[in-house]
Amino acid sequence: IVLAAYQAGYDVQTTRRFFRRDVYEQCGYFARWDGERDQLLKTFADQGLDISSRFRVWSRGDCFMYGINHSKARPIHDIAQIYLEKCGIEPNQTDLVPADVMTAGACYPVYPEIAELYGVRGSYMFKVPQDYRQISHEQFIEQSFAIYAKLAPDPFLPEVHYTNRHNLVKSALAESRH
Repeated sequence: IVLAAYQAGYDVQTTRRFFRRDVYEQCGYFARWDGERDQLLKTFADQGLDISSRFRVWSRGDCFMYGINHSKARPIHDIAQIYLEKCGIEPNQTDLVPADVMTAGACYPVYPEIAELYGVRGSYMFKVPQDYRQISHEQFIEQSFAIYAKLAPDPFLPEVHYTNRHNLVKSALAESRH
């Protein structure tokens, strides 16, 4: 949303107002869970790994991801145990999970309106990379705009895998602005 708003020429205050339920719905955020879950389970099943029972545990209570493609340590630990079992190796039965090195990077929240739908805690606080402090939603938008302003003036886009989603967000912002 922040990148699309910046590219459309909106200011920080206007961008902040795009973070609401109806815009999330227009962006397709509420419709992504089932398809993403099914694809993940299928990807592992295609490799002979059934993670479905553990996935149900991960998806209750706390969020099990730091962003759209970075898992917390618990799911990685559980998948490693499933893999060892598939290979005929008895894994250590322990609740000790290796250090979660992903916490050194950026951590994005699940917005409260989306979190409510999935039964997890929501927030508008962001963790900055290489620092164990959080910043507010307004600070995140301001800092993102400052970074974008330093980039080359040619249009910059998200990774090609996300182009369709990005275009959907841009359309949603244009519609909700009026």
